[in-house]
Amino acid sequence: MDIFVNLAEILSAVGTVGALFFIANQTKQANNALEHTQNMLSIEQERELRAVEDQARQQATGIVSWPAILTPEQGKQSWGLIVDNRTSAPVFSLQVLREAGETNKGVQIARVAKQIAILPPGRYFVSDRKDDGFPTLLKDDVTEPILKNSGYLASLTFTDSNGKTWMRDARGSLSPLESPAKAA
Repeated sequence: MDIFVNLAEILSAVGTVGALFFIANQTKQANNALEHTQNMLSIEQERELRAVEDQARQQATGIVSWPAILTPEQGKQSWGLIVDNRTSAPVFSLQVLREAGETNKGVQIARVAKQIAILPPGRYFVSDRKDDGFPTLLKDDVTEPILKNSGYLASLTFTDSNGKTWMRDARGSLSPLESPAKAA
């Protein structure tokens, strides 16, 4: 009988050890599954952040500027900048800034500093003459781009329809700006 009791205790101990190995294995698998789930969640969160950033940047990428010469029907040329809002929504508090400079041939380039409260979708001509306060909406292709002189390039600062402020520098780089309310 002692043999059966000892055998029963041995079988019970083996069963307990087996159960402990089974529990340890299940715990390891659960930890692996948890780690995999956390990795997937992290990837999805990064993807969501990129989508939000892309959406926020979408309107801003459609606001561009380049130097041009406007030749209206009267024939008198005017030098300035094209500001193109290629999006379906207006931008607000647009600042167009071009520092004074000099052409490749030594001709002085006037400083342009214009404030435009609302710029609807469309292509506009901003004159470098001080007496021209508002941009002209361009309907026909009566402009000629100025291609060979970086002195005519301007920077743009504006607020998109989502309330985010952006800056496109004279070289075309687009970057978000911190709004004054957030900076305080």
